[in-house]
Amino acid sequence: AVGKTTKHIDVDVRSAPGVEWRTADNLEVLPQNPEDLVTWFAQWLQVQDRLEDRVAFVRSPGVNKAVKKPFPSPCTLQTALTLYCDLAASPSRAAAKKLASLAEDPADRAALERLLQDSGSYTWLIGEGGRLTLCEFCELFLPSAKMDVGTFLQLCPRQKSRPYTIASSSRENAQKIGVCVSMVQESLPSIADLLEGLGLRGHNPPRAAEYLERLGEQAKRSRTFLGSCSTMLCTRVSCGEKLWITARASSFRLPRRTSPPIVMIGAGTGIAPFRGFVREFVCEKGVRAKTKLIFGCTKQNEDFLYREELQEALDSDPAALKELVTAFSREQAEKVYVQHRLRERSKEIAELVAEGAYVYVCGSTAMGRALREAMVAALGDSDYVSRLQTEGRYIEELW
Repeated sequence: AVGKTTKHIDVDVRSAPGVEWRTADNLEVLPQNPEDLVTWFAQWLQVQDRLEDRVAFVRSPGVNKAVKKPFPSPCTLQTALTLYCDLAASPSRAAAKKLASLAEDPADRAALERLLQDSGSYTWLIGEGGRLTLCEFCELFLPSAKMDVGTFLQLCPRQKSRPYTIASSSRENAQKIGVCVSMVQESLPSIADLLEGLGLRGHNPPRAAEYLERLGEQAKRSRTFLGSCSTMLCTRVSCGEKLWITARASSFRLPRRTSPPIVMIGAGTGIAPFRGFVREFVCEKGVRAKTKLIFGCTKQNEDFLYREELQEALDSDPAALKELVTAFSREQAEKVYVQHRLRERSKEIAELVAEGAYVYVCGSTAMGRALREAMVAALGDSDYVSRLQTEGRYIEELW
């Protein structure tokens, strides 16, 4: 099984005065491609000795209307490949169709065009089941392609920022943004298994045997999908490095009045906004009378995030966090999740809601559905939960 890696990262924004944020907003981070991937594409495009060349986009002769640039330029080719091109993504069908026309071998081109007409098989190949990378796609389907770097830069998928819920308090320190990042990892079938599955769907790329031979034993090994941004943040970023970031408002806002109860429910890195809230409670000197956090993870000694900080908030005088309820799903025979803890406290939650409580939920969509069902059971009416949402008193941030 793929292991877990989770890190807390603080971003110093003193040199970025345009970044305005509040507690539990979202920090968007633009990932950078790893050096070895940039090198592979530079060699494939035969531009490894031109990485310091400047790239700019100009209108074609006779075109007078404004044309949107694919990305900010001029910049170096190194920057374009590292920052603006998503070299880890699978090409969309639209992009793959344009790339297919560049294959000089008629058999390569015909095989790819036939696959692209079978939307189900292509979706399976690049989707959750296969996640064929752009590098693997080029090796398998475009070995005969002759592509200039300008064409590639226009056809390659654009790199997109990834949002992370801010895990710090702007009231405590507006010049430092904290995020909680879990490295996205997923086991994938080997290239050999992927090609076998493609064959069962009636598609056999002409160069498949050559590709498998080139890979050798590696072709039979399972692959690992690594999230571009989370992997960069967890394994390649070090103190002092610069990141491309922006901040965006979220729906998580504490009520200005300190009298309403606050109920926070999250699992795993879903604790991020609530770590920010708790830091806010500390700055408020614990004036909120009822603050409850229901947090879930697998084991308390393995992935109980911010454990010491939460305990300090509980032990402070007055307590910044009034109650912490935990659900450790793998510490007993029966799996226990946050929705089970909520059901155990149905009467108490209903009383808090009657007192005007604000309920915040952060985590996976599956967890969100289970919690909503538990809330409906606690309040006895699904319309009641919908009304709370409309009033801004039941707020979800799910992924």
